[in-house]
Amino acid sequence: MRDLASLVAIPSIRNVESKSEKAPFGKDIRDAFDQFIEIATREGLHCEDFDGFALHAEYGNGEEIIGILGHLDIVPIFEDDEWHTDPFKLVEQDGHLYGRGVNDDKAPLIAALYALKILKEANVEFKRRVRLIVGGAEETTWECMDHYFAHNPQPLYSFSPDGDFPIVNGEKGIIYYKYTYNGKTDIDGIHNLLEIETKDEDGFVCDYAKVTFQSSNMDELRVLLKEFESIVIDGDKAIVIYTGLRALSRNPHRGVNALFKLGKDLNNLLELNTKGHYFRSLLNDHFLDDITGEKANLFDVDEVMGSTTLCLKNVDFSHDEIVIKFDFRYPKSSNKSQIKHTFKKIADENNLQLTITKELDVHYVDPESELIKSLQAAYKNVTGEEAELFSKGGASYARALKEGVVFGPTFDGDTPNTHKGNENIKLHTLFKAMEIYCEAIYILACK
Repeated sequence: MRDLASLVAIPSIRNVESKSEKAPFGKDIRDAFDQFIEIATREGLHCEDFDGFALHAEYGNGEEIIGILGHLDIVPIFEDDEWHTDPFKLVEQDGHLYGRGVNDDKAPLIAALYALKILKEANVEFKRRVRLIVGGAEETTWECMDHYFAHNPQPLYSFSPDGDFPIVNGEKGIIYYKYTYNGKTDIDGIHNLLEIETKDEDGFVCDYAKVTFQSSNMDELRVLLKEFESIVIDGDKAIVIYTGLRALSRNPHRGVNALFKLGKDLNNLLELNTKGHYFRSLLNDHFLDDITGEKANLFDVDEVMGSTTLCLKNVDFSHDEIVIKFDFRYPKSSNKSQIKHTFKKIADENNLQLTITKELDVHYVDPESELIKSLQAAYKNVTGEEAELFSKGGASYARALKEGVVFGPTFDGDTPNTHKGNENIKLHTLFKAMEIYCEAIYILACK
């Protein structure tokens, strides 16, 4: 608990303003690295630091390497008012530990380190080396792993304690993209859409939109708008707030998109200005009330990895342009080239500029591999239950590996609030994960 508390206390959010030599992601992530090295060195693990991009802590013998990949960087505190504890203080309440990064990914890293410590102190013979590989930019650019594997070989087998149990052997492909429409806002309708502002965040379903209308018939506008949270009218201007339910953009089905509510209200405004009409038509034709990409001709489903997801994340509708940002995820049956062609086709047909801002390929590990069989055995030996395989839309360090999967720490029924207020991990989950990791390391590296 002391070791975990020391890591949670460090606000290891990327900050390029404080970067320096050996601290490419800023001082706080550097401090978290130093604290982890202090803990691992105290436990007799051999540590190497790779220019502040990544580090590893190693124990064991042999030429072959088993990798356990985690990260010490965290996401910012997006919503202060959602926390009932100090995000940077480890707090135990009702069988849970609270703090930013406690589930993603500091407690799982400590669990893996202590699992290795247990085997070390039991004097178990190691036939393979075990490396705890720790990155500093998992939540941002991933250049940590690029740098690390430019200086180190790929492990024979690896897992990342940065997701769910039993075993995530598939991760969908990811494309973040945006459309930009260049055109000035006109006032040529009875009701005129002037501005849309949403939160400038990545990775979430849009749960807030502030919309400005100008109208020559405010009484009619007030009647036709039905989906809003609040409205303030000042003369011929109306400020309208739409709210939804916050969820990770990889799981749009778990949220409620505020922009979908706006879209429904825009459909009630027949006398809309030209730019507002354009935006409404774009939503209706390709995106409104669709979280699978079916309207945009992007839908696909794979019997193993599930279906595509499409999340409308942000809209910035200003005087000079419209910028719309998306998160699209796809299974291994999809064709990435065809997906990009469809993006471009929509752009060309609607006078839009397409920009792809991030992309990660599909990752999938054969269910018959030695890695999978070993982790299934470890999980069953500890829990007594079969370790089922499944796929997710998330992005973990497993993607940086030739043979790697996500393995815990979250169990079905846990609510860790990853990237949200009140991030937590159950004490029972943490200790059970440590036990499973101990068994997994024993099977992979010692037996």
